[in-house]
Amino acid sequence: MSLKSKLIEAARGDEEKWIQIKNLSKMLKNLEISPKEYFHQFLMMYGHKATIKLFPDVVQVAPTTKTRNLLTSVFENYKVQLQAQEVMKNSKKQHGGGGGGQHDDDDDLDNNNDVMSHHQDACDNDNDNDAADEAPSSSSLKDRIAKRMASLDRRVENEKKEIEARECASNAMTAHVEEWLSKHKKNIVKLLVHMDEIFPEGFDHDPFSLQQKLGDDDFKAFSTTTNFKGKSNINKVSGTVKKAYHKTLLQVHPDKVRGLTVPQKVRAEAIFEGLSKAYRKFAHRCEKSTAAT
Repeated sequence: MSLKSKLIEAARGDEEKWIQIKNLSKMLKNLEISPKEYFHQFLMMYGHKATIKLFPDVVQVAPTTKTRNLLTSVFENYKVQLQAQEVMKNSKKQHGGGGGGQHDDDDDLDNNNDVMSHHQDACDNDNDNDAADEAPSSSSLKDRIAKRMASLDRRVENEKKEIEARECASNAMTAHVEEWLSKHKKNIVKLLVHMDEIFPEGFDHDPFSLQQKLGDDDFKAFSTTTNFKGKSNINKVSGTVKKAYHKTLLQVHPDKVRGLTVPQKVRAEAIFEGLSKAYRKFAHRCEKSTAAT
């Protein structure tokens, strides 16, 4: 069943809620609302049980990895709050003498409503609990839960700051990389040789070694034209370029640039994408030219 069908079914056939969720998702993508605000609106619309069941599916269709991580953190924060409420409820039962079934049901409803009503305040650590009613063991557990919630909040805040920094750096860095790609006519051979112009801090090898391996004649032939027909050594050149390409791509892979600044990461991602596209065109032309001979 698709996510749309699940959400409409959870809303008892009310497609208006699905439309509202789509609009909220667009606002989230455009950074008009925060992940916490998005989650709170979802919780208010669908309630506790449906949120616990469906929100993990909603997270999976988030537009970016960072957004998925932020939504996951907010969701985990909410579940931690529920756990804290459960600890309080059990503690009161143990020390206040059990109350009847109807009273317990009312407590469950009150606990869930309390979490929902306070979640809009960024899932903050709420210290409104009655310390006199808590056992020492539950107090220790509450401390651990509070620390975890604070850690999750810090993680959400840090990732939000990185997203904002990415937004600020994105246009400038992307334009810088595009200018570099255009300068070398998006020719993979020339791009690999001139990586020092765009990303000098990320390399532990000499990119000019490719020119030496190809030789002056082949380097000139394959870096100045897109028509490889009639070239007798296409397989040799393509193999050499492929090795250099993969070695270079590792230098700008997202997993390899985590220690760099946010602008450098954004630039590395743009380079990664630009090199990938340029190499695919090169490989296709080599294959096409080889098949024609």
